Amino acid sequence: MRDYLPPSAIPTDGSRLYLSRLDETNLIRLAAITGLSYHRLEKPEDLTHALLEKDLASEHRIAVDIRWTLALMALLLLLLTRFNLLKRKIPF
Repeated sequence: MRDYLPPSAIPTDGSRLYLSRLDETNLIRLAAITGLSYHRLEKPEDLTHALLEKDLASEHRIAVDIRWTLALMALLLLLLTRFNLLKRKIPF
């Protein structure tokens, strides 16, 4: 942690307490070191805009098996028709 903090934020009395402040210069440097990017968000709407930026987006195709869902729905319909639950009126 000491490698990323400016000297003014490092405690001199030997404690482990750090000053809490926004240091964008070091955040940008840390983002560059880790291969990420830094975006300062002023309002909640800025998060939506940042998440929808094309340079931050990545598209992935993922194979999803939904056969079990279809089989479960077929089983449910089979049980409903077998026990005449579709025709039976339920009083409320």
